[in-house]
Amino acid sequence: MPGDSSGKPGFITIYDQKGASYGKIPIHMISELSNLRWTNNGAWIPSYCEWDFNSKIYRYWNDSQTKETVKNAK
Repeated sequence: MPGDSSGKPGFITIYDQKGASYGKIPIHMISELSNLRWTNNGAWIPSYCEWDFNSKIYRYWNDSQTKETVKNAK
């Protein structure tokens, strides 16, 4: 709905059971978080970002999907 808090930007971080972070990704609208999908090796939000838990690589695209950022979680 217009004016609700789900249209605001934020971040998502996924942690393992020991509390280690798999990377912090900026989200342009918090409502995008409802699209989070789990895979055998990670997680992703379609057309926006993904995490590979095995390699500890995470990636995301800007709002216009013209630039991809790839990072390594420590």
